[in-house]
Amino acid sequence: MVSAREQALIGPRATEKRREDFVRGRWIAKHLLAAGRPGSRPDDYVILPDTLGAPVVYDDSLTVLPVSLSISHTAGLAAAAVGEEPARVGVDVERLIDEPTAIVEEYFTREERALCSGSGGGAIRARATAIWSVKEALMKAMGEGLRIPAQAVGVTALSEERDGWAKAEVFVRPGDPVPRAWVRMRHDHVLVLAVTGHDGEPPQVEMFGHGAP
Repeated sequence: MVSAREQALIGPRATEKRREDFVRGRWIAKHLLAAGRPGSRPDDYVILPDTLGAPVVYDDSLTVLPVSLSISHTAGLAAAAVGEEPARVGVDVERLIDEPTAIVEEYFTREERALCSGSGGGAIRARATAIWSVKEALMKAMGEGLRIPAQAVGVTALSEERDGWAKAEVFVRPGDPVPRAWVRMRHDHVLVLAVTGHDGEPPQVEMFGHGAP
């Protein structure tokens, strides 16, 4: 499932958790790629980072494929999203933040802090984790990673969940294409999908791991 080129990315000093996260992320990504391309197998794909560390999809002859891929993993969970170019996807999965106060105060805008106010206990943990996760997914979909301030992108509103997903109204820097974003909140984790350059149905997104619904 993980090619020799991909194995070389891990390095001999990687911790067991790092190795498990790496394999789990590529396992779900390659199965998602194969599911969207009838006749192909997960082993037909090689996933290597570009110069900024974003995943690039190759076939087994190392030809770049015209797809956008995003991978995220955390504490026993992995998620992947795939979109056909020119779409660019960003996915983030997070376990609920145990104590979100410091993150809310340091990285959230005034409007985002207001979205969290009035929530108590698990509700504020879920709301704060969702907003943080949207920020991460947006930056991936914009091709920025964590190179821009967290306050430069974010959430202005979260809708009620429908068909398993809530729509996030988002903001980005002036002049940037505004992504669309969806959030799925569960009792112990949050999953977010963001996409730019795509106006149809949401791209494919899947999650795998311990406790995944």
